[in-house]
Amino acid sequence: MTPVAQRLVPRRGWAFVALLCLLLILFGTLSPGEPHPEQTFPWDKLQHFSAFVLLALMTRLSGISSLIILPALLLLGVGIECLQLLIPYRGAEVLDALADFLGILAGLGCHLGGRLMARLSRL
Repeated sequence: MTPVAQRLVPRRGWAFVALLCLLLILFGTLSPGEPHPEQTFPWDKLQHFSAFVLLALMTRLSGISSLIILPALLLLGVGIECLQLLIPYRGAEVLDALADFLGILAGLGCHLGGRLMARLSRL
């Protein structure tokens, strides 16, 4: 196997994991909801944040540039919020989109931090 092919094999694996994350996010956010009482802790925002951290990190590990990931996933998050207006017991919230955005930044930041740590460990 050539060196280029060796680098691409793991990226395909990360791309597959990113695709699974995307499908789970779409299923979880676009499935009809159920009425629920108000919560004192914003679990919903934490779910949005953590889902987009994972999606951004997996997408970045698949080799896609951060300059593509950031606007694409932000558009995805806003698009999901807009589509939720059409789904029973769902609604669009600006804070959900903000949690998505912060999750994207955190995921990309984790990737950058990991790369910096790897470089520093080689010194």
